[in-house]
Amino acid sequence: MLRKTYNLPERTWSTINPKLYATNKTMFDKLAALYGDIDYLDSYVGGMLEVDNGPGELFKAIIKDQFERLRDSDRFWFENKQNGLFTDEEIQLIHSITLRDIIRETTEISDQWLQKDVFFFKDGDPCPQPFQVNATGLEECVPFMRFDHFTGNEVTYIFTLIGLGCIPLICFGVGYVLVQRRRRMGWDSSFDDLSATAIEDDAPNDRYHIQAFEWLQESYVRQVIVEFSPGCLTVRKPRGLNLRKMIFPENAQVCSIVGQSFM
Repeated sequence: MLRKTYNLPERTWSTINPKLYATNKTMFDKLAALYGDIDYLDSYVGGMLEVDNGPGELFKAIIKDQFERLRDSDRFWFENKQNGLFTDEEIQLIHSITLRDIIRETTEISDQWLQKDVFFFKDGDPCPQPFQVNATGLEECVPFMRFDHFTGNEVTYIFTLIGLGCIPLICFGVGYVLVQRRRRMGWDSSFDDLSATAIEDDAPNDRYHIQAFEWLQESYVRQVIVEFSPGCLTVRKPRGLNLRKMIFPENAQVCSIVGQSFM
């Protein structure tokens, strides 16, 4: 019944695949005993029985019908008259267009340079082919080559290695210069000790300075040096830069509150 739907001729157990029926009649006898009438044969089994490989008549018709339905349901398909894009005359004109017409309209190639059938060359067509293309007319393949980056660049490599070897020396020199610079600016290793203890140095006896921490914000402090001298209080950085200097008049009273160290 399915073959009738696709306008295919009816088949019997012996004509559905005559070649296979002649070599394996027992299989068809078992199918006939199982299904009885061939009209009740499962469509998938019947389609597989038609040929030894590939799709048979039934499967080809089904596949073709599906693709035609997809094509015709496309609203932009030029043969779909329901979209109203083309008239019957325009559809006939589209059917008559060839690849030669497309090449001629989209390029600057004239009619004298194109044969009537662009897929096949015939005697008398323009631009004849001088000979049949084959492997003998092709250029020889270039043998496999390997590029050596070192050859010809020996001097460059030497200077590159020398430069890489100088990097540790340069880093050591920069570090040495920074250390000497910090020493000239008054940096001392005792500044690394965060304890607020008195500093003994060669300062005059009337001056006394200690390390301290200055609160700048609620959660930020910085280390400073507080220097006491007659009538003057100086706050400076550990490297020697003065931050503030307060001068007191004679006989002035200064009140100092010493809290417990937070360290």
